Amino acid sequence: MISNHKILQEVEALKILFKKGGNEVPGMWRCFWPGLSVVAWMTSWPLVLYGYQMMQYELSNKASIGIAASVIIGFLAGVFIMLQVVNSRALYLSIPQSFRETSVLCRFVSTKFRRYLFTYLVSYAVIIVLCSWFVYGAIYSTIGLIISSFSFMIYLNVDLNRYQLTALTSLLVSIKSKETISVE
Repeated sequence: MISNHKILQEVEALKILFKKGGNEVPGMWRCFWPGLSVVAWMTSWPLVLYGYQMMQYELSNKASIGIAASVIIGFLAGVFIMLQVVNSRALYLSIPQSFRETSVLCRFVSTKFRRYLFTYLVSYAVIIVLCSWFVYGAIYSTIGLIISSFSFMIYLNVDLNRYQLTALTSLLVSIKSKETISVE
C-alpha cells in the first residue's frame, strides 16, 4: 500500500523535475495504440461470435437487431475506453521515463490500471462467449455489458481517484509549506 508520506516525497521530486523542464511530450501512436486495440477487442468478439451465429442459423429480426446492437454498443464502449486509455497514457508518458522507472506510485497506479483493464476485457469476452450460446444472447450480452460497464466504471473511478486526490493534496501542502517558509 502507498502511504501519504511516500506520495508527498514523489510529488515533491516530480515537482522539482518539472521545474527543470523534465516533462516529455509523448508521440500520438504511443498514446493511441492500446486504446485502438481495446476498440478492436470490444468490436471483434460480438462481430465474430454473433456473425458466426447469423451465418449458421436463420435468426429472427429481433435476434439480428440484438446482434447489431451488441456490435454497436461494444464499439461505442471501446471508443469510450479508448479515450480514457489515451488520456491516461498521455498523462503517464508525459512524466519522464527515469522517474516512471523508479517511482513506486507510478508503478502502483499503472499496475492497478492494467489489472482493471485486463479484468474488464476478459469479463467482456466471457459474457460474449456465454451469451453466444443463446439465440437472443446478443440482447443479453448488450444489457450485461451496459450494466457491468457502469458498475466497473464507478468502481474504477472511486478507487483510482483516491490516489489522485491524495497526490493533489500532497502537492498543495508542499506548495503551501514552501510559501509560508519564504514569507517568514
